[in-house]
Amino acid sequence: MNSPYIRFIKLMDSVEDLKFMDPHEFYIVRHLLSLWDNGEGVVKVKDLLELNHVGSPSMVHRKVVSLRRKKYISVVKDPMDARSKILIPSMRLHRALKQMDKNMEVSLSPPAAFKSNKQG
Repeated sequence: MNSPYIRFIKLMDSVEDLKFMDPHEFYIVRHLLSLWDNGEGVVKVKDLLELNHVGSPSMVHRKVVSLRRKKYISVVKDPMDARSKILIPSMRLHRALKQMDKNMEVSLSPPAAFKSNKQG
């Protein structure tokens, strides 16, 4: 099959920095990346707790703690409110994003390029 999407899925499986995330964590990271890319600026932990379609606020909080422990995100104190914490992308997440960008480019290229990239 020559589907760019199928090629992309296969390449995504090769991104080492993503292999340690469960589906809920991956969804939260995708949501964070979208917010950061849209110029939302400061994203606080409490903003994510509103993702009730992902799970309960306590489950979302556990996943944020897990993502922090796995070094996908970093947390800094909000200078305006000491009780609040701001989420920022870590170097590990930047590295994974670069690899995903590369995989997207490869998946959209002709199938011959996909085969040579996968082998090497």
